[in-house]
Amino acid sequence: MTEGDNLAMLPTGVTLRGGVYQLRIGAPKDLQKHYGADAWRGSLRTSDRDTAIRLGHAKIAELHDEFERRRAAMRPVRILANAKLVEKIIEQMRHSILNDDDINRASAHPIAHIPLDLEDLGITELSADRFERQAQVREATQLFAASLAEITATGDHRLAKNYAAMATSDMGLPEVDWTDQPVLLAKVARALTSIFREVAAKAAGELIETPPAPTAPTANTGEFGESAAANDEDAAATCGSSHSLEDVLPEWIRFRRAKKNAIQRTTYALKLLRESGHGVALEKITRRHGRDFHLWLTEDVRGLTDKTAKNHFDCIRTLLHVAEVELEWIPRNPWKGMELPQEDSVERPPWSPTELVTLSTAPLFQQYQLPKVARAGGPAAYWIPLIGLYSGARIGEIGQLEVADVVTDDDGAWLSIHERAEGSTLKTTNSERMVAVHSELVRLGFLDYVKDLQEAGQVKLWPVIPRTASRSRGDNFSQWFGQYRRSLGVTERFPDFHSFRHNARQSMRDAGQDARLADAVTGHAPVGSTGDVVYARSVAPSAKRAAVAAIAYTMIDLPRVYPTRSAA
Repeated sequence: MTEGDNLAMLPTGVTLRGGVYQLRIGAPKDLQKHYGADAWRGSLRTSDRDTAIRLGHAKIAELHDEFERRRAAMRPVRILANAKLVEKIIEQMRHSILNDDDINRASAHPIAHIPLDLEDLGITELSADRFERQAQVREATQLFAASLAEITATGDHRLAKNYAAMATSDMGLPEVDWTDQPVLLAKVARALTSIFREVAAKAAGELIETPPAPTAPTANTGEFGESAAANDEDAAATCGSSHSLEDVLPEWIRFRRAKKNAIQRTTYALKLLRESGHGVALEKITRRHGRDFHLWLTEDVRGLTDKTAKNHFDCIRTLLHVAEVELEWIPRNPWKGMELPQEDSVERPPWSPTELVTLSTAPLFQQYQLPKVARAGGPAAYWIPLIGLYSGARIGEIGQLEVADVVTDDDGAWLSIHERAEGSTLKTTNSERMVAVHSELVRLGFLDYVKDLQEAGQVKLWPVIPRTASRSRGDNFSQWFGQYRRSLGVTERFPDFHSFRHNARQSMRDAGQDARLADAVTGHAPVGSTGDVVYARSVAPSAKRAAVAAIAYTMIDLPRVYPTRSAA
C-alpha cells in the first residue's frame, strides 16, 4: 500500500500538519455567523494515522449533529401579536420617542433620535446660531415625518417593526411575531407616523407633553401574548410541553420586581441561549445543556471574558431557579450547583505617563473640540474621562449620574453615586457612596457645566448620550471611548476606561493614603478582616475629600476650555 493510498483513507478534511493531524470542516453558509468563519478548524491531537481516522469520523458526525441543532434554534421564540399588546407597544414608542426628543432638543445633537444621517435630511452641518439651528431642526423633523408617511402608505412597515422591537425590549419582552397579524403591524406603522408628526409639531412650537412610560404587560393580563414556535422542529420539540424559559421571564420580573437593566441583561442571555442551539423546552433542559451553553459562550469567536460568560449563564440559571422554586413548573433546577471554570481576572494596568500625555494633549482636552458622534455625548466626551481619572469611578456609575447627583455642602461639591434613580444600577453594595469633586474638575469648569444643565431644565448629567433598548448611556459611551483612544494611538487592549481606576488608586497610594481609604473612594469591595469592611463603611467625609485631593498627575497640563458662565 502506497503513502497515497494511506492518505486517501483519511476522512475528508483531515490533514497532517507539523506531525499532528488537523480537521477542517466547512460550515454551512447559514451557520457561519456562529463560528465566525467559513469552516470549523481544530486539532485531533494525535500523530497516529489510525487514531486520526477514528477521531476524525467521530468529530465530523458530532459537528453535523451540531449543525442540525443550531438550525433547529435559528429563529428565536417570539410572542404573538395581539390588540392589547399593540396598544402597549404604541404607548411605549410614544413615550420613548417624545422623551428622547425632549433630551436631544437642548443638546448638541437635537435630532439624534431620528434614524437618518444629517445629509439624508438635507443638512450639511448644524448651525451654531440657535435660531438658525431651530429652523434646521423644524425642517428636518417635518421632512422625516412626511417621508415616514409616504413609506407607510406603500405598505413598507420595516421601520415600524424595528421601533416595535425597541419598545418590547424596553418593556423587557421578547420580540413580537407579526406573521399572521399584518393589520396590527400596519396600526403600529400609522401610530409611528403620528408620533413623529407630533415631534415635528413640537419643533414648530406646539406644546406637546411627553407621556409617562406605560406599565409593562404581564402574562396574567393577557397583554403579553402567546409564545410562537420558531419553526416546525421547535413545535415538534415542545409538543406536549407547557412552558418555556420565555414564559418564566415575565413571572421572574413580577416576583423579583426586576429593574430595567436586569431585564435587558436576562432578555439578551435568552437570545444567546437560543443562538447556541440549546433553547429547548423548559422541561427538557438538562445539566448537559448548561455545560454546552457555557462552552459555547467561552469559545474564542464569541469574544467574551469568562466573567461575562458566567453572567450570561447565571441569568438563565436564575430563571430556572424561579421555575423550580417560585412557579413549581419543574421538579428541580438542573443547573443548580454547577461549577464553571474561570480564568483569573485580568489585571488592567493604569495609563502610563506617556499615554496620559497623549490623551490630555488631544484637541478634545486642549481646545474643547467635541466629537460629533452621538455616542460621545457632546460635552460628556470631555468630562467623563476627567471624572474617571480624578475619582476612580466606574464608567457605568458616571454614565448614569443625574444633575441632582452633584450636591454641595460647606466643604465643597460631591458626586452622589447610587441606584435609586430609574435605570440606575451599581456593581456592589459598597459602590453606593459620596465622592468629592476634585479641585481640578472645579478649576476646569465642571460645576459651571452642571449649572448650565440646571438652568436648561435637564435631568440627566449627560443628556446627549443616546439610550438604547439594550445599552445604557455608560455602555454607549464606553464603546465610543474605546474607538477614540485607539484613534489617538493607544491601540492595545489595555489601558481602557476602567484603567483610570487604577491610576486614581495608585496616585492615592503614592501620596501615602491608606489602601482602605482608596477602596472607600473608588467603591471597591474591601478585602480582609471584618474591621477592614467596617472601616470602609465608616470613613469620615473629610478623609474621603483629602484622599481625592491627593490624586495628582504632574505630566498633565490642562487649560480651562469650557466656556465661562459670563461668556455663556
